[in-house]
Amino acid sequence: MRAYFANFYRANSYFKDSIISKEEIILSRKLTEFEKKVYDFIKENNEMIVSDVPKNMRGAIPNLKNAGLIETFRKPVTQWASKKKLFVKSINKKHP
Repeated sequence: MRAYFANFYRANSYFKDSIISKEEIILSRKLTEFEKKVYDFIKENNEMIVSDVPKNMRGAIPNLKNAGLIETFRKPVTQWASKKKLFVKSINKKHP
């Protein structure tokens, strides 16, 4: 995926002068309207437990993760909890 973006920026001189984020490129090309809604929902809520995401939206999480727009990780909900829950958050990175 990184090589794709590197080649994309090298091939297009338009992008040399402007700063365009990775999410703008992906959102404009690969995602469906529903995946865009799910991404916006996760981005608004920042970091959230996957079980708090509505059931009909959970199916889009793997596609967004593969696209590099969100990140999933496990962490305890409280400091005394022995089990860890799965969290999801959006990644906000700008390309130079």
